[in-house]
Amino acid sequence: MPIMRAQVTIGKSGGIPEDAVMNTWHLDCPAADAATAAIIHTQLSLFYTTVDSLMSSTVDAANVSVEYFNLFDLPPRVPVHTASITGMLVAGTAMPDEVAICLSIAASITSGVNPRRRRGRLFLGPFGTAAGVVTGGAFRVASTARTQIANAAKAFNDAGIADPAWTWVVFSATDLVGRPVVRGWVDDAFDTVRSRGPKASTRTTFV
Repeated sequence: MPIMRAQVTIGKSGGIPEDAVMNTWHLDCPAADAATAAIIHTQLSLFYTTVDSLMSSTVDAANVSVEYFNLFDLPPRVPVHTASITGMLVAGTAMPDEVAICLSIAASITSGVNPRRRRGRLFLGPFGTAAGVVTGGAFRVASTARTQIANAAKAFNDAGIADPAWTWVVFSATDLVGRPVVRGWVDDAFDTVRSRGPKASTRTTFV
């Protein structure tokens, strides 16, 4: 079946397009069209508005959008649907923009297959300090934050299982196959996505 790619763009309060954070989701759809994308968008919006209380105040909540592409279209592809995610409430004390929380997902693994093609990751963020806690002498992802993200991901996956129009999948660019997500997890270690860091705007020197 066709694979739909949902490209989420989270704008930053500075208004610089290059500073926007992106997440990529893949869905298996019998019809990768605008009507199906609109159905998916309802559930994807719910995911982000469920975890928004963890996010940094540097997020421009009025500038969060999603472009939906049919990966079976010939490149250069144009979106089959574009929509905004509204209703996000972000006010957390900001951590550095490079700090992310990894949402890992996996499809069923069987003998004789490459397990890497059946695993995927979404680096969520940016987050506020409320997403972390000092424990064991280290600043880690708080258990409440891990549960909040994991529950939101499960709800998104369950919605796809219940709806014949779409299924959340792990997409392998190697064999161009999407395999249904059957499990996922959130570790307590923060990740770093260096490309999300802002460019230096000033410099303090000494001699």
